[in-house]
Amino acid sequence: MKKRPGVGWVRGDKAMTLDQEREILDLRKDLEKARQDREEAQRALVEDTSELAQGDDLAPIGFSLDYSVKYQRHRIRVNPKVSWDDVFSNIGTMLIDEASVQQLKTRCESLLSKYAHTVDLDLPEDATNAKGVLLQESWDTIELQFRALGLIDTGVKKRGVQDLSKYLRLTEKGVRHLAVLRAIRRDAPSPSE
Repeated sequence: MKKRPGVGWVRGDKAMTLDQEREILDLRKDLEKARQDREEAQRALVEDTSELAQGDDLAPIGFSLDYSVKYQRHRIRVNPKVSWDDVFSNIGTMLIDEASVQQLKTRCESLLSKYAHTVDLDLPEDATNAKGVLLQESWDTIELQFRALGLIDTGVKKRGVQDLSKYLRLTEKGVRHLAVLRAIRRDAPSPSE
């Protein structure tokens, strides 16, 4: 054995312990996270988003509203007046711990339904079973805009092999922006105090 040690043979006093193996795995994870953080920071510094629609600008998104009149289905396109910050504030909390695209679309549909009153729908009085469905082109616009603004990115959590869903998460910039939008502020003291 001393003259021709086999492949993979290690002396007993040179073998790694379980603690050493765990430490190496932890260091590899830390290194990968540091690389991701560095890439994210570089993207945030390089891109100027001042020319992009954001904040209180109206988002050009819409949904189709399906409804029934005397057992006949009808569909109209609705473009409610909703701002980019309204949309981000609505879906942002789901993205804190990653969310699937389908979950986010469902949340957007409920938001857009709330804003449907900003548009004159002119539905017949006997319309029933109204249901809003987010248009795919609208979701694509939302996702691309928030990616361009540096607010969201692709999810990084490991999932099961059979989970084929696409996941998104907030970036550090997205977390800060969501905190500005959603954090509760205390009442400002009056000038006489």
